[in-house]
Amino acid sequence: MERLVAKRSGKSYSARNQILRRMGFASYRSYLESGLWKSIRRRVLVRDRFLCRLCEAPAVLVHHVNYSWWALLGRDVACMYSMCVSCHAAVEFEGESKLSVRQARNRLRKLLRAKSERSDRDNVAAEYLSEQEEHMRSIRCR
Repeated sequence: MERLVAKRSGKSYSARNQILRRMGFASYRSYLESGLWKSIRRRVLVRDRFLCRLCEAPAVLVHHVNYSWWALLGRDVACMYSMCVSCHAAVEFEGESKLSVRQARNRLRKLLRAKSERSDRDNVAAEYLSEQEEHMRSIRCR
């Protein structure tokens, strides 16, 4: 039972490949070349307005956070993120070495958290500047 759960949750690349074989794909490459993946990829890119979820540059890739059955079938696209080539490489690789699924997922979460914190700081700063500009206009109008 535990082995089946690991396969379903897509915790490793080998588990992903086993799921894909069960789905009828010879390899991950054949999955990526399939009409199924192309339609899933398009849905995710449209959802994200073709922008990288990390840096907001034009996105051309879609990153899987996990390789569950539902994700690979396209029924759970919440675990997929549109990305530019640079951000995707930053999430998936450490130098020349490809990270494990778990390591890449943790790195993505860390980068998304950092982006959110920057965004919060930027919003506070923008709000402050807006208030200052409004104050300066009110002084000039008197």
